[in-house]
Amino acid sequence: MARLARVWGAHHKLPVTTAYAQAAPPAAGEAVRAFRAEGRRHIAVASFFLTPGPLADRAAELALEAGAAAVAEPLGAHPEVARTVLARYAVGAVELVPV
Repeated sequence: MARLARVWGAHHKLPVTTAYAQAAPPAAGEAVRAFRAEGRRHIAVASFFLTPGPLADRAAELALEAGAAAVAEPLGAHPEVARTVLARYAVGAVELVPV
C-alpha cells in the first residue's frame, strides 16, 4: 500500500501517506491530524476496505473526527475488484491443471 500511495501522490502532485485502521500506526485519524498540523485543510481519505462493516465505519469515523473533509466508501463490488479476483482465480485454476 505504501508504494501505491507514493505513486498516486507523485502522479497527482499531492501529499499522501499510508494509514491503517488498526494494528500498525499511524491510524487514519492520526494521519489526518498530522496533515492538519501542517496547515492542510482539504484532506480526503481513500479506503482499501472491500466491504462495509464495523472496522471500516470506525476508521471513517476517526478520520472525520480528526478533520478529514471526505472519506471514500469501501471498494465493494467495483468492476475492477471483480476483474482482479476473477483473474487471480483463473491463474490459480490453471495451475491446478496437470500439463
